[in-house]
Amino acid sequence: MRRSWGVGQLGAAAAVLVPLLACDAVQAARPLVTEDAGVLDRGDCEFEGVGSRLNVDGRTARSGLLQAACGIGIQTQLSGAFATTRIEDERSTQAAAGGKTSLRDLTDEQVGVALAYSFIGTRPSGMGWRYDYTALLGVVTVPMRKDLLVHLNLGASHSRIDEETNAVWAIAAEFLQVGHPGLDLMVETFGNQRDPLWLNAGIRYAVVPERFTVNASFGIQGGSEQAKLATIGFKLNF
Repeated sequence: MRRSWGVGQLGAAAAVLVPLLACDAVQAARPLVTEDAGVLDRGDCEFEGVGSRLNVDGRTARSGLLQAACGIGIQTQLSGAFATTRIEDERSTQAAAGGKTSLRDLTDEQVGVALAYSFIGTRPSGMGWRYDYTALLGVVTVPMRKDLLVHLNLGASHSRIDEETNAVWAIAAEFLQVGHPGLDLMVETFGNQRDPLWLNAGIRYAVVPERFTVNASFGIQGGSEQAKLATIGFKLNF
């Protein structure tokens, strides 16, 4: 997210942020951007949809995306996502594939450790598909108590087109069953070495426990531009 926010810069920001929100390799349970160390069991799957609105200095990028993820065994899950972004009259698309492999199982009493990875292609308005971003994250989840999880991420992303590598990081706290069964609250901060950090807060509610949840989040980026991001989504487990 650069400090000069014309239409081109906003489009570049959205193209990065939308796959970040979509791809399971860089995302924990919605609406967190921070990844967690949990991995789907073999044969278990998730399907998610997310709508987002990114606003910077009076300009707006609206995005929609769909994602699916399944456990394949060998302590690994794989995922794929597709997103579209509209800025004024320009529309771009993004596609992502990724996965996560558990290195140490996460339990109620044991710290979980995982490796997450993603591969992202973009199609700017009026252009063809091109492979762009690769991301690799080390992930740690610490069960502080039964109703509190802390997630820590550290890794790197590389843009083939910009020929640029960034260190990326994220920290999140997830409060489970807050005041009502099925209601979870969460806060997080995330960023990279070049841009101001983001502060994000989210809420998740289980409409059908362990099957169907809805969620929403709102985040603000530091710096003089004060970028704002709002999302709303759902997740179906099967």
